[in-house]
Amino acid sequence: MNHANNNFKLTRNDFDAIIAALPLVASANIGSPDEIAHNQFVCECIINKLLAHIPTYSAEEMFLICDAIGAALDFLTGIPNEYLSTSIIDDKWKNELTQHLFTYNRLYPYFDNLCDELEMKFK
Repeated sequence: MNHANNNFKLTRNDFDAIIAALPLVASANIGSPDEIAHNQFVCECIINKLLAHIPTYSAEEMFLICDAIGAALDFLTGIPNEYLSTSIIDDKWKNELTQHLFTYNRLYPYFDNLCDELEMKFK
């Protein structure tokens, strides 16, 4: 992952956790149909990069990764999220997300801070 904090390295488990959470963002009802389709496309690109171990991500991809991790944490901790359709989450997917709870808790502060930095940079 290319960023000022090069000490932060994603592990295989981190990849798996992010891949499990990205469909939460891809299925979220945020924006117009074109925006939803775009988010779905970008989520697929992120998954392909993670699977290929490509360590560079655009700002947009970083925001979606952060949103996915946050959505997974909201779902797993029971925090209401108006954009998250929990009806699409079956038991198998819920179990997969649950297996990554520790990872989401560990990754979220890093990605949240990174996204805050990116927002400041692009203002």
